[in-house]
Amino acid sequence: MSAAPVSGPRIGTVRTLAHQLEPGGVMVFHEVDWGGSSSYPPAPLFDATCRWVAETIRRSGAETRGTTLFGTFERAGLGPPSLRLEAVVGGGPDAAPIDLVADLALTVGPAAETFGIASIGELDLDTLHARLRAEVAATGSVLVARGEVGAWVRLP
Repeated sequence: MSAAPVSGPRIGTVRTLAHQLEPGGVMVFHEVDWGGSSSYPPAPLFDATCRWVAETIRRSGAETRGTTLFGTFERAGLGPPSLRLEAVVGGGPDAAPIDLVADLALTVGPAAETFGIASIGELDLDTLHARLRAEVAATGSVLVARGEVGAWVRLP
């Protein structure tokens, strides 16, 4: 299995920043990870919203899997970092993942339309929060929002 490609400028940025730290300093980065967004029992609108938000972010050129941080640190000469994945999880109509996902959907909605992922009319962003709350209330789903991968290493 080969390592995921990591872009050159990103590695250069990490190297440059590492040179700004004193010996023993800690280099820390985090990235979002959409790979674990889910609901159970299934909440189809929540799951679909997560998919189109992640696809919009991916098509914009940004990372959607925080797992690339490991290779970035290694290729920048910092050695293997420690990694941690955390996600906001909740249930019920006031579950925190609803606002996390819906607020981001509002932000990337125009780009989703530009990329041909979904039209603003299809997304119905004005009612998204309310529709997600109603769906979760009806399904009794537990929601897992996008995760956050943290990576850190102590410099020699």
